[in-house]
Amino acid sequence: MLGYFVFGIQQVGEYMNVNIKYTDDVQAVLTVELAQQDYEAEVEKSLRSHRSKVDMPGFRKGHVPLSLVKKRFGLAVKIEEINRKVGEAMYNYIREEKIHVLGEPMIKQEYSDQDMEGLQDFKFDFDVAIAPKLDINLGKEDKIVFYNISVSDADIDEQVQHIREQNKVSVDADSYEEGDIVKGRLTQLENGQPKDGGIEKENAVLFPQFMKDETEKAKFASVKRNTVLTLDLYKAYEGNAFELSSLLGIDRKEVERCKDVEFAFEIASISRKKDPEFNEEFFKTVFAEQEDVTDEASMRNWIRTDMERQLREEGDYKFQVDMYKYLADKNQSAVYPLDLLKRWYANQKRDEKKTSEDASAEVDKMLPALTESLLRDKLAEKYDVKPNKDELMALARKITQARFAQYGLSRAPQDLIDKYAAEMLQNREQSEHVYLRATDMLLARRIQSEVTLDEKTLSQDEYKDLVAKENIEDSAEA
Repeated sequence: MLGYFVFGIQQVGEYMNVNIKYTDDVQAVLTVELAQQDYEAEVEKSLRSHRSKVDMPGFRKGHVPLSLVKKRFGLAVKIEEINRKVGEAMYNYIREEKIHVLGEPMIKQEYSDQDMEGLQDFKFDFDVAIAPKLDINLGKEDKIVFYNISVSDADIDEQVQHIREQNKVSVDADSYEEGDIVKGRLTQLENGQPKDGGIEKENAVLFPQFMKDETEKAKFASVKRNTVLTLDLYKAYEGNAFELSSLLGIDRKEVERCKDVEFAFEIASISRKKDPEFNEEFFKTVFAEQEDVTDEASMRNWIRTDMERQLREEGDYKFQVDMYKYLADKNQSAVYPLDLLKRWYANQKRDEKKTSEDASAEVDKMLPALTESLLRDKLAEKYDVKPNKDELMALARKITQARFAQYGLSRAPQDLIDKYAAEMLQNREQSEHVYLRATDMLLARRIQSEVTLDEKTLSQDEYKDLVAKENIEDSAEA
């Protein structure tokens, strides 16, 4: 344990002094001394401003004697101005001296209202948690694994099939096959005849493959256009209120009235999804922005190149994760001011009535993320890494595309992607997330040139198994 020593004394303004005394490498007491001259002019100015606005019985607005205004508001204004002055002095000092504070400085003692009113000069001591010094030196003697993820012909075949599935075309069919869409007219029956005032639905669309009851589903086997089927729709969909109300155009509350009711379904058309032909029209439509893609061979080449680019980014992301882990292991002996951090956390969660045990557990849990954050800041400073606007926008687009793909919009229009990406960067929380991710990506690429890469090649399946085993978050949403 180091003894107390003065780090620095700084005069703020004409009178105010700020100094810091370290109790050890990661704990210090920061002191702000405030004399009457430091705040009295601002207090007087604030009271005169209050006087111009205050309403008091017996006086016109703005003409209340200043002595009465001081009596009523003087202490509150004095406290407010002193707090502002102390806060400004403290944070200016921390910034100018480049002290890496964890959490927030915490006052050691509070003045009572009586003291605040009676005293003219003040001294405020703050406990300060300091970030530990971390070793971020990396060289060729440091070896970190880099995973090259290979693209196989089978991977490309899978993507080609995916493109086929996404771009299937509808064709008319004469008879039903599994997966076809059937359109026609539904009519409610009573004793085998159309019911007066019963349910009728023109242009009803049925997907027999999704029917729950196998008997009802079997009625469509090889059925042809213009055939009239008798269906028990309630049975077919097992009384699902959402599906039946949507199909029949009725309120969900009315669905139970359809139990044991038969419907005539006159088939008007049968539509079948068919794989597209890989012809000139297909490539001009689907690959409009890739002019070099004109046939299946060039499409497969484009798929390979695009997959290799994406998988290189996956490799960069895995390297980033391993890079932080390597540096965290290198700094296992780093000491944190745990008692101060736990006290700070408990203060932050005061309204939630957290116990000291809760605070201790939460601080222990957040230490790995805190270490990573400190490493990121130090690395970014050392290597002068700072993502620019174009890099942030490119990443925001990538994240937006990944989110759209989760909802089946893998080919969303570019203007829509740009719109949502721009909105993401305007949101404070999301923009901070994008900034940190972009910083990590740039750092990972920079560090790859500093260390020795232990390169290993994995198939996509092997890589997926690896990240699942290590419980690594998807790079698209990390």
